[in-house]
Amino acid sequence: MTRICPNCHKVFDGSKKYCSTRCTRDVRRQRLQIILGSALGALVLAFAIYTAPSNGLRPEPRWPVSAFELQQLAHDDSCPICVGKAKVDCKVCIDGKIFYMGTSAACSRCSGNGWIICPACKGSGKLADAMAAAKT
Repeated sequence: MTRICPNCHKVFDGSKKYCSTRCTRDVRRQRLQIILGSALGALVLAFAIYTAPSNGLRPEPRWPVSAFELQQLAHDDSCPICVGKAKVDCKVCIDGKIFYMGTSAACSRCSGNGWIICPACKGSGKLADAMAAAKT
């Protein structure tokens, strides 16, 4: 029976899947490289996720911030919640998109920006404004 080797595409006679033991070893080596490469990639990704800094995002607080908490967090005259940027990352979306079952849509909370105005300082970025808003 005449066959075509799936590895080297040579025409050969026989009942084996590959034309020679060399092609069989090549295919096994390629499969092993794919498996080991995938496992190594998964390990690198897991290590990167595990060692990533957790304080990179500054989420908005889940409770109304009191004036005492603001004084404790303050290091300079900027708002300690948004670090003077006047905005915080949106907790609902990823870069302004919400992903659901293979589709994506713009986030309605942040209007697709990926950030919202800081609730503590009301978008000014100043500690004094955050303190005034916390007292009320």
